[in-house]
Amino acid sequence: MGWFSEDSDQAAAYKEVEAASHAAELSPERLANAAVYEASKAYEAHVTKSGRPASPGEAARLAYGFVDEFFDRLVQTKGLGSRAAEKVKGQAHAVLDDALAGDY
Repeated sequence: MGWFSEDSDQAAAYKEVEAASHAAELSPERLANAAVYEASKAYEAHVTKSGRPASPGEAARLAYGFVDEFFDRLVQTKGLGSRAAEKVKGQAHAVLDDALAGDY
């Protein structure tokens, strides 16, 4: 599976987010890319353990949930505002839609 390789822009963004002391240091695009990278890893682990979701809609809901968990953590640990998180989630969901389209 693996939507994004370890040398992808998404992986680099994830590493930047993890290293940053505050979300204000990062652009919305970097935050979205980091979120989709982490979501792709969680989705891949879920598929390995439980199998592929039965439908594209179910897969999207699952992947969106992983993105949402990532942003919830950023709100709590990196000072990302809730409103900002909601805006960037939309960007991340759009990237996931493109990645999921290749799976179904």
